[in-house]
Amino acid sequence: MSPGAEHRTFHRHPVYSNLVLIDAPAISDVLLSPRDVSAGGFMVESPKSLNVGEEIECTIEINGKFFMGFPAILAWRSENDNDPPTWNMGFSLNVPEEQKTSFLTAMEKAFPESEEEEEF
Repeated sequence: MSPGAEHRTFHRHPVYSNLVLIDAPAISDVLLSPRDVSAGGFMVESPKSLNVGEEIECTIEINGKFFMGFPAILAWRSENDNDPPTWNMGFSLNVPEEQKTSFLTAMEKAFPESEEEEEF
């Protein structure tokens, strides 16, 4: 079980393509493809490390639809044994109220098998 799993509300979806992209300048100069994503957060590998609890702003693209200015809080991180080092980081996502409906709709279209997700 990965760190933070006991606190999850939403089903995680592994991401095998560029179906979801994350623009988070605080942790990477390039767009990131998350390893997994849910309506409540995402996990990415980053060349930069943050401290647990730090907040960043990110833009999320789901299947060509952009959601801008989402605050995300680092829930956990673990260092990879790479040279140079990289970090796996799990972020809790705070979807702005005015974007929740369209964000959830985009997630359902991108991952249609996950109809069981709970309400915010």
